[in-house]
Amino acid sequence: MLHHASLGVSDIERSAAFYDAALGALGYVRVWDDIDPDSHALEAVFNSAKS
Repeated sequence: MLHHASLGVSDIERSAAFYDAALGALGYVRVWDDIDPDSHALEAVFNSAKS
C-alpha cells in the first residue's frame, strides 16, 4: 500500500494541472495545496474522492 510520494518539479502550477487531470481520471481530487511563488516549499496533496 502506498501512503504518499513526493515528486520534485520545476513548474508547480503546470504539474498540479497535469495531476488534477491524470489523477482525476483515476478518482482522485486535489484536497490541499500551497502554491505560493514566494514560498520555498510548494505542495499539492491528492486523495481518493471516495474517502
